[in-house]
Amino acid sequence: MGRRRWVLLGVIVGLAVIAVAVLGGTAPHPDVLPATRKVEVEDAAAAVTLSLDTLDASRGGLKIRVSVLPGTDPLPPEGATLLMDLPGVGAQNLPLERFAPDKVSDVVVDSGDVNDYPFDAYKLRISLALVKGHDATGPGRPEDQLPVNVGVTNGLAGFQADVEGREVDGQVQIDLDITRSDPVLVWVLAMMGFYWLLAICAVGVVLATVLKLKEFETRHLAWLGTMIFAFAAFRNTAPGSPPIGVYLDFSAFFWAEFLLAVSLMALVAFYLTGNRGVPKPAATPDVPERPDASDESMAPVGSEPPPPSGTDASGAAGPGRS
Repeated sequence: MGRRRWVLLGVIVGLAVIAVAVLGGTAPHPDVLPATRKVEVEDAAAAVTLSLDTLDASRGGLKIRVSVLPGTDPLPPEGATLLMDLPGVGAQNLPLERFAPDKVSDVVVDSGDVNDYPFDAYKLRISLALVKGHDATGPGRPEDQLPVNVGVTNGLAGFQADVEGREVDGQVQIDLDITRSDPVLVWVLAMMGFYWLLAICAVGVVLATVLKLKEFETRHLAWLGTMIFAFAAFRNTAPGSPPIGVYLDFSAFFWAEFLLAVSLMALVAFYLTGNRGVPKPAATPDVPERPDASDESMAPVGSEPPPPSGTDASGAAGPGRS
């Protein structure tokens, strides 16, 4: 009994250590989240921050909030114009008003398909330029272009963003590569494993019953029926609520539901045919054993023992004996 207690205590301590490690590794840290990637240049006249707020993977819509702050160098006396290819942002004259709100752009990503969930990836290229003077309509001449700092902040839940920036013809190009975060990938892969393992276990139980290796029990019918609906409810725990028909479904969920449904139908058919699992051996009546004639202890009560050899029933010696 003492050994079992130590084993139980070891299991509890091990699970506690795993829980602490998982919580410590996935908890948000204010000093590093949200992650900001910057494209910095010297003597920048403005600092632009692109905040990735939400991503609608079903339609490929990305909502970006744009905030502009003064740079390390002052703007020229004639002011400047910030040009961006984001819808809803367009051109902004700098310096901005004191309480000017941030602008929000709802843009469609260049590539990406939610059907690849959880391995879906979304790409977007953003171009911007800072030009001297107000109401500029293009990058203009090289001498009219001003340096600008750009930062990208990832505020997307369940996504990680890789940022690559470069300067091309006086414009700053930002390439965004947005993928599912590592915890999301781990959980979805675990879901796929759970679907397959539980479905295989259900098939094994049904095969053992149909082949009469185990006795049939009616609660197996209820168990399989409950599993079908439980799998559908478990599907809703997928991060990001992906639509039905993604890679997760075709690789695990649909197969698991199919195996459960076939197993349930096979067990119902087995029940309706009149089989009940392992047949029980027929009971045999108790037959008393016949006593051994040579065993004197089994002689009836009150019977006389047989006469000794050489004597008759009266005890007299036989002929030829004295």
